[in-house]
Amino acid sequence: MTNDLSLISITQAEQLIGDALSALPAVPVPLAQAAGRVLRQEVVAERDQPPFDRVMMDGIAIDSSAIAAGLRQFTLAGTQSAGDIPLVLPNNHSCIEIMTGAVLPIGCDAVIPVERISISADQAILEDGLQVGRGQHIHPQGSDYLQAASLLAAGCLIRAPEQAVLASSGVTEVLVSPLLTAGIISPGNELVQPGEPIAAHQIWRSNDLAVAAALASRGDLSTICYPVADDRDKVAAQIKTVLAENDCLILCGAVSKGKYDFVPAVLAECGVQKVFHRVAQRPGKPLWFGVSANGKPVFALPGNPVSVLACTARYVVPALDILRAAKNLTRYQIPLSKAIDFDSALGWLLAVHLTVSEDGELAAVPQLTNTSGDFAGLSGADGIVELPAAQQHFPAGYRAAFYPWGGAV
Repeated sequence: MTNDLSLISITQAEQLIGDALSALPAVPVPLAQAAGRVLRQEVVAERDQPPFDRVMMDGIAIDSSAIAAGLRQFTLAGTQSAGDIPLVLPNNHSCIEIMTGAVLPIGCDAVIPVERISISADQAILEDGLQVGRGQHIHPQGSDYLQAASLLAAGCLIRAPEQAVLASSGVTEVLVSPLLTAGIISPGNELVQPGEPIAAHQIWRSNDLAVAAALASRGDLSTICYPVADDRDKVAAQIKTVLAENDCLILCGAVSKGKYDFVPAVLAECGVQKVFHRVAQRPGKPLWFGVSANGKPVFALPGNPVSVLACTARYVVPALDILRAAKNLTRYQIPLSKAIDFDSALGWLLAVHLTVSEDGELAAVPQLTNTSGDFAGLSGADGIVELPAAQQHFPAGYRAAFYPWGGAV
């Protein structure tokens, strides 16, 4: 624990954010627009899957009782492709030429692959010694799931498999979380837009662009950057604009205890209710979080570049998942590739890159930065792991919660 009683723990910060936010209302969209969104309805099977006894191989369909009676040659009685109305087997001395995906013809209970037969005139002759059993190469009706079975739960991310389930269930319109927008304000007289003239005492803008890049992987989220000078009135005006036009506000810098760190005071003037300020962690101890008068989350991140990205991964992205009503997103516990010590009473948001160990296990390789302003030191890192304040030595193999820059993987 830290001796600074004004600090809260990482766990407390996470809990307070969760308590302060709730999911935005769902919206209906056409199925083609659902990918990348969060599902907000349960999806149940509208019929059995497969909906009929489905043929799994090209070949012939037969009545297996004829095999048991010693028959090894069958008369072709027709051809049936996928999508055709099922034919009727006229007798057990006949067979029907059949294609993969087709309905099993009526009167048949086995399929013999085309590679195991020969065709002569209208006769299909079985390969010598071929064993044939009832149900062979048939995908039985309802064997995947039965009608009314629950297929997808609300809160899941609609990726390729989920989109396939929706489509195969005949869904045309889907309830999903709305598209979100996040406004990013980065105040600073010293910040210059890349491409513009820069003086020796100035630096290029990067924090807001880095946050936007971290959030860009979310298919249902867009970001807008709002650069502004270090002027209280201009920052206040920009805050009001962003809160009116976006679902989330993220500020970078001017949040600590310095003379020009006026963001917390300006947020209060703009009607944003503080939930907490300062977390027992490194980097990012000055982190500020609050909620606007109309319930929108507001994050004021410390201005150092490493702190900005670490806090975005650990707090901002999970908060957006709450707005999206996302559930069951995988949070990986990944072992450290080597031992590391942290001589501090704070929790550690440690940058790592992922690798595969000699035994094939995913491992997190610590990627130390020179300072909390060392953006270049983060190059190649995949995200952060959270190391608790309760211990200072973390042996190789220690499993830590991993937070990728853009969110759950």
